[in-house]
Amino acid sequence: MFDIDYDPNEVEFLFVNAPTEVHMELLHEMKGYIKQNERFLRKGFDTAGVEARKHLHNIHLLCKQRRKQIQSQRTRKKYD
Repeated sequence: MFDIDYDPNEVEFLFVNAPTEVHMELLHEMKGYIKQNERFLRKGFDTAGVEARKHLHNIHLLCKQRRKQIQSQRTRKKYD
């Protein structure tokens, strides 16, 4: 799947249950956003700003997808 290195400050992102692919993609996009946003804010690179916005857009799409998955699971659970 995705190879994400966790540092000790990211413990809250670890999970007990197996994560979904969308969850892992969200973590990957968040990490990319944080990195590019830091580059943009600290060094003022325009390309880093463009990349940060791209990551935010992908996060938006993945959030919508994950919300649908969660709602589907809740509905299924309700009628089982």
